[in-house]
Amino acid sequence: MSILAQTPIVGQDALQFIFAHPAYHGQFAEINTGTHPVQSGYFPVEGFIDQLDGVLEAYASTNIWLGALPRAVTRPYPACGRNDDVTTFATAFVDLDDKDLDPADPAEGHREWETVLAKVARAQKTAPVLVVETGGGYHLWWSLTEPVDKETWDELERNLYLAMFRDFDKGMAAYKSAHDPRRILRLPGSTNFKEKYGPAGRPVRVIHENLIRVDPQVLLKAAKQTADKLRPNRRVENSKTADVLAILRDGAKPGSRHAAVASLTGKLLAHGLGEDSTSEIVRCWWQTKVVSQGYADANDTEMMERELDDLCGRYAPPPLVAIDITEAEREQLERDYPLLSTSGPTVGIRQALADGVAAGRVLTFLNRQGMTGEALIGRVLATRGINR
Repeated sequence: MSILAQTPIVGQDALQFIFAHPAYHGQFAEINTGTHPVQSGYFPVEGFIDQLDGVLEAYASTNIWLGALPRAVTRPYPACGRNDDVTTFATAFVDLDDKDLDPADPAEGHREWETVLAKVARAQKTAPVLVVETGGGYHLWWSLTEPVDKETWDELERNLYLAMFRDFDKGMAAYKSAHDPRRILRLPGSTNFKEKYGPAGRPVRVIHENLIRVDPQVLLKAAKQTADKLRPNRRVENSKTADVLAILRDGAKPGSRHAAVASLTGKLLAHGLGEDSTSEIVRCWWQTKVVSQGYADANDTEMMERELDDLCGRYAPPPLVAIDITEAEREQLERDYPLLSTSGPTVGIRQALADGVAAGRVLTFLNRQGMTGEALIGRVLATRGINR
């Protein structure tokens, strides 16, 4: 059942409202069709709504997309539009796709989306013009009271994605992959024929429309109220998250901010983290706990960077030396130690495991319980006649 409407809304009035924006006068709507978006046609924005019924009928057995932003120029059939074809930014959008959900529990992700969508649709000053159920997610469209420049539009898009996902990493990933100016969104009234939905596909339908334009600055402010509270879900190699958090709590005590930098850096390096990870954590702490609170200016930050480089240069463990293992060694290690993964990318391994020597390329250690990692590396080195 639709989250916002018991019965589907046609939505052509809302599309007409979006594309009839005075700023888009003389531009073109791009309609794209095909199993993949490979064939584009262009219609003047002033009358393209009158063509939609014919397009939907003619291409009823394939996917149909509509460019979210009108194009200032057209390209010869069947060429698709490009980012630089868009010169006017009076529409904002968010593409919520099921590929962005947690594969372990996609149903929970959909429930979270539905809660957020219902709240967004009720907002008096910032409600989207359209919410489209695509069969595998949702598309949200906002019509702005006035066009904005490209930089402001990018900022607006980024904050809208973060606000909708309520998760920094997921929101940023979706923003980077689906906010380009030439973005095409599924045409309401068409069918989503992704292979996983079977030969009948799934209907693409409007479940909310609201013929009101939104002040871009009001919309940006509302999105930032949520987005600014989000933080990256940083993962640090060679340490449990709880260990790092404990170090941050212990190291970030009241007092001199520069003394705190020295304390944090030293404890993280002593805990076994490499120079890159230590620097990233300290910089993140400095920005969120010092700069954002108004306790440091550019000169303080420059001084902090010099102190950080100096500390890491003096106290960071030496770089790990990579070695390769043979296929026979890999197979033997996997038989002897089932917790060991020898596929996938190499990760950093604590210096304590083998005095600065780590397995290279095809050998990845998942943990060091019972000094298993040290024993394994020692075994590989012993077979090569290399002293530990």
